[in-house]
Amino acid sequence: MPRLPPHPDLAWSDEGAPIAAAFTDVYFSKAGGLAESEAVFLAGTGLPHAWAGRDHFYVGELGFGSGVNILALWRAWKASRASHAILHVSTIEAFPLAQVDAARALAAFPEVADLAGQLLARWPVRAAGPQRLWFPEDGFALTIHTGAAEAMLAGMTGRFDAWFLDGFSPARNPDMWSQALFARIAALSAPGARAATFTVAGAVRRGLESAGFAVEKKPGFGAKRERLEACLPAQRAGAPSLAAAYPYAACAPKRVAVLGAGIAGAACAQALARRGIEAVVLDAAPQLGAAPAAIQPG
Repeated sequence: MPRLPPHPDLAWSDEGAPIAAAFTDVYFSKAGGLAESEAVFLAGTGLPHAWAGRDHFYVGELGFGSGVNILALWRAWKASRASHAILHVSTIEAFPLAQVDAARALAAFPEVADLAGQLLARWPVRAAGPQRLWFPEDGFALTIHTGAAEAMLAGMTGRFDAWFLDGFSPARNPDMWSQALFARIAALSAPGARAATFTVAGAVRRGLESAGFAVEKKPGFGAKRERLEACLPAQRAGAPSLAAAYPYAACAPKRVAVLGAGIAGAACAQALARRGIEAVVLDAAPQLGAAPAAIQPG
């Protein structure tokens, strides 16, 4: 088994958009990738309206690609979030783009150049597993999971409020649209969670319905005649509790005391602050990290 995830085999269209040669499919629409993200995925999951009044909102994505959906989502979040709110995004990609290729692709969207620059500056390294990027000034937490979708979902916990299903065409990439995958998405979803995708393939519709989603066709974007929106019932028998997925959410603390101002204590305080929880750090020493060194055995 290779230690590093595979690079995608890329071609480039005349318009400068990347094409996945292995799947003979584009990363984003020639008609306007950013507008497509907003029309298919944000509107398809009821955003930004769905996160209004929420302190935390959770989005899952299958198919990080060049990050265009993330930039559209991030821009909408910045424009509408409450000052204390946090958006948590977990996205999956099996064939990660190199930073130079992502920069070439994202140059097509000058309207989000600032956000693209921030994302590219912290572009994930080529390594399997999750990498978390924090943008605290925007209350934006992005976790990029590098690996096969089914394997990555199997190792995840959470209660996601919205899903962007953006793998390559089901006819060319069936592993991204399996029944097992849809069942896992449903298991990781909060009651009332919504999912959106560009495809209306029969296998996708049936797979989502078998997993418990109510599915509806909607007018498509650009050359695509239709797209799908899906929603889980607001109440589901057998759905896991919020506390089981996020233990710290069981009591929803507002203020936490951290005993010790060393590296571990400072890291805990930072993690709490990122989640909107006030941390009070207590230490006998007058400064952070100033506790005396442990006595070494003679």
